[in-house]
Amino acid sequence: MNLPSVNHEVLTPVNFIKRSVKVYPDKLAVVNGNKRYTYREHYARINRLASALKKQGIGRGDKVAFISPNTAPMLEAHFAVPMIGAVLVTVNIRLSASEVSYILNHSVKSGTATHYHDHTTERHNNETNPQYLVD
Repeated sequence: MNLPSVNHEVLTPVNFIKRSVKVYPDKLAVVNGNKRYTYREHYARINRLASALKKQGIGRGDKVAFISPNTAPMLEAHFAVPMIGAVLVTVNIRLSASEVSYILNHSVKSGTATHYHDHTTERHNNETNPQYLVD
């Protein structure tokens, strides 16, 4: 007899980060150059991005294009976008303008493309309030 395990839970990215912040809130989660975030800090940043996306009207089933290098903001998008039920479309920053245009025109509805502008660089030194801009 094949009964499902009562201790089995699907480990999605959203479930993973929620569990990690409960179990390891003060452990180092992200290292990005000289920036370091604990799971608690990382989760707070993820929630701010998810909230910003929701305020722009993005929700379940919407596709969100994210153009960013492989940095902490891109990692945050991998959790924040599915957290609100949307679908993440990652766009490589090394693509030509015509290639980016093709991807956006064929995968994202008008008005749902997201561009992240990271104000947390050393130049601005404002790590507690990243700003997310939705184009």
